[in-house]
Amino acid sequence: MSNKFGTREWAEVNKNILLGCENSCLYCYSRYNAVKRFKTVKSVDDWKTPEIIDKKLEEKPRFYKGRIMFPTQHDILPKYLDKTIIYLRKLLDVGNEILIVSKPHIECVKAMCNEFEKYKKQIVFRFTIGSPNNDVLKFWEPGAPDYDERLTSLKYAFTKGYTTSVSCEPILDNDISLMVNPTSSIH
Repeated sequence: MSNKFGTREWAEVNKNILLGCENSCLYCYSRYNAVKRFKTVKSVDDWKTPEIIDKKLEEKPRFYKGRIMFPTQHDILPKYLDKTIIYLRKLLDVGNEILIVSKPHIECVKAMCNEFEKYKKQIVFRFTIGSPNNDVLKFWEPGAPDYDERLTSLKYAFTKGYTTSVSCEPILDNDISLMVNPTSSIH
């Protein structure tokens, strides 16, 4: 049994470029840490308006032994897509493997698939889908894309030849069979 837990189960290195996230997930541990524990953000409302961490964008990229998980404390948002692509390209250019984790916006996935074509073997997309029920998603993840957009993003990246996977963490429905067999699900 592995001694790794949390994000270390998926990757050895964590990277982020934003402080805050528009998704406003009710269960967000990063928001809790930023507002309550470390007080790097003043309030829950401030968390909803992400800010670029300029020093992260200015870092000289280096090669890491093991996979990088990006992001771990925010999502990949259309408003910051250009900076996200620049940042990830720097990490990919030096040979890193990257696990891109997101509650995906299709426009972001399309852009990353097109921009990172030559790095395809270095990338795994892992899309978070905790429920196929949009009412459940909207309650727990009010600012995140709906089920159809997430599923469309997954299919798009897969058909473009990228390695893809799904995280159902957290599972937001009582019936996991809805996620395992989405053809029986309610949207």
